[in-house]
Amino acid sequence: MVKLMEELKGVLAIDRSDLDTEVIQISQIWHQAAEQHVMAVSERDELKLDIKETHATLDAQFRRKLADEKFTEAMITHSVTSSEKMKGLNRQYLAACLQADLWEALRDGFNKKNDQLRNLVKLYSDSNFMTDSMGKERSNATDRKANKVREETGRMRRNKKGHDDD
Repeated sequence: MVKLMEELKGVLAIDRSDLDTEVIQISQIWHQAAEQHVMAVSERDELKLDIKETHATLDAQFRRKLADEKFTEAMITHSVTSSEKMKGLNRQYLAACLQADLWEALRDGFNKKNDQLRNLVKLYSDSNFMTDSMGKERSNATDRKANKVREETGRMRRNKKGHDDD
């Protein structure tokens, strides 16, 4: 699972030179991260249930064990929470929480990547459209300006020729 997480982190960055592939693969990659997140949350939730069940079992055991003695609720709570079984389950639970959070962060990263890809594709397509259409407009404007300069130059030559004849 750690290997898969590292592989997916490696493709989190956008390769701007290969947007086609990025757009095609984002759904599959997002799904992998989302699926791992769901599995990690399920494992975390299962451990949470195990903790509750174990807490109840240990509580009952300590109460039976101390039935002939005088005890307080704090003593029972301390006995349950300090038991090696509960400590182990709590460590496992914390590790499962960390994994679920890491997978959630990676899944969210791919959500952001998807948004960025959508924006980049739009930007590039708009940019290409603008370049083509603006290029044509600039070319037409340049042609009109060049024609005006030619006409003006021709008029000036004709006028000069007319004055030279005088």
